[in-house]
Amino acid sequence: GTMATISAAQIVYSSGWKTASSSKYSGGKERYVARTGATATMTVSHVRQFAIVASRGSGRGSFHVYVDGQRVTTTAISQRSSTSSWRKLLYVGSIPGNTAATHTIQLRTTSSSRVDLDAILTLSAKRTGDVTFDKSDYDP
Repeated sequence: GTMATISAAQIVYSSGWKTASSSKYSGGKERYVARTGATATMTVSHVRQFAIVASRGSGRGSFHVYVDGQRVTTTAISQRSSTSSWRKLLYVGSIPGNTAATHTIQLRTTSSSRVDLDAILTLSAKRTGDVTFDKSDYDP
């Protein structure tokens, strides 16, 4: 939808991430890593909701999501799938407390299997409250 912004440029990656290019990815590029504990971190303010967009495929690993250093995923989000797919909303989360303050969103890999990150979408807290992410919405 029009409320979401693709914010790949604002993401800080730990060492080991590589870049893949394809028209299948949101911005023509996707980052991937095959290392346990690799992180992709984004600092945001005036954001009330976010979504992690990535591809799925065979041999893929999984990741946890942290907000302000606290793990928000009870179980790791898996990217493993027998069929490949792209631009999938794999996780939707909310920013707690004061959305005008600065918060961090972090993806952290849980194994040495390949994990991909296409984009982290954000919804502005300044916009109307009835706009939310719907997993069926994002597959352009």
